[in-house]
Amino acid sequence: MGRNFRFGIGGLVCTAVVVLFFTFPTLIDPHPRFSGTTSHSTVVIEPTFTIAAYQPHGFYDYYRNAYNTRCLTVRLKPMQYTYNMYYAGSSNALQKIESLGISDVVTDEQVTQNPSILANYSKVIVLHNEYVTQSEFDAITHHPHVLYLYPNALYALVSYHPSSGTITLEKGHGYNGVRNAFNWPPSMSTKDEYNTSCNNWQLEKVSNGSALNCYPEFDILHDARLLSLIIGI
Repeated sequence: MGRNFRFGIGGLVCTAVVVLFFTFPTLIDPHPRFSGTTSHSTVVIEPTFTIAAYQPHGFYDYYRNAYNTRCLTVRLKPMQYTYNMYYAGSSNALQKIESLGISDVVTDEQVTQNPSILANYSKVIVLHNEYVTQSEFDAITHHPHVLYLYPNALYALVSYHPSSGTITLEKGHGYNGVRNAFNWPPSMSTKDEYNTSCNNWQLEKVSNGSALNCYPEFDILHDARLLSLIIGI
């Protein structure tokens, strides 16, 4: 999603901060909120890669300045900071879904390192997981029952480096001339991501589930139909 966030950061600052990021050890909790439930249950994938991509000195500084490739490798945020990107990081959705009793939440990096984790669940909820690895994309799109709750999911390809706790943009979002990294039909058009009012929203069928045709980050707090949709998946 190509929204302009108020980060007016220049290339020199980006370079310095990336160097600083690599100085500190990874603080990511590798197993957040995962209970291990295995039958007839639902799991939510927290978009930790997307949260990192939108941080200052990340991918969007590269998109705006288009000259400093150091901004294409960014550090994942420590767990206590993952909700900094409220809009891009699906914070409202995560909190609402957990309040409904769906307590199993896995991260992008967990699915990347152990793609079979999704097979433990009968249903998967994908949030604004715009940036994913190839293994995560394969795991999600091969699961038979997925609710894509945000448009523009599975749009750009990243690589994940566990030893440094970083991701690198490999393809998509215009990088190297490629928009849709996976040529996945539901994300070929990004128009629905700008429909933030969610008036008269609909579910659209996709090959392995259904996708919401609006960006629900605000309406999910009060739209009873949206909440019923999540409960009833």
